[in-house]
Amino acid sequence: MRIVSIINLKGGCAKTTTAVSMAELLAEGDKGRKRSGVPMGRMFCRESCRMCEKHTPTKAEKAINANMAAVDDCFKLPVIKAIADLSNGKPMQNLTLEDTLETINKNLALLAKGDWMTVEQSAAVLTVAMDAYSQAKKGADKA
Repeated sequence: MRIVSIINLKGGCAKTTTAVSMAELLAEGDKGRKRSGVPMGRMFCRESCRMCEKHTPTKAEKAINANMAAVDDCFKLPVIKAIADLSNGKPMQNLTLEDTLETINKNLALLAKGDWMTVEQSAAVLTVAMDAYSQAKKGADKA
């Protein structure tokens, strides 16, 4: 069994959010890769593929990586996962698609406020999230 610790003395730096997101990711495994008939990989490749050294990023992945380059992985990876899941019609736990998009927006605003990224970079990533939301809504309408 592995133990992962998320430690930071500063309050309000998303320790709990990161822990919950990581737990959900680990518990999910390979389940939920497809939802509402929208195949994984239209905007994002599968997570295991994104971590491969031979991976060629999609346009959405390139936009996120370019704009979140200065952001620590513990903050970046949950945002990427939330946007990838959103593109597949899978909202964050106990949230609607709309609330998931709003949560992503709030997290990006916090990163911009904390000088991890500029407002322009945050807006570029939010644009990808909004495209993911649009894709999810189209998939839900077809179902």
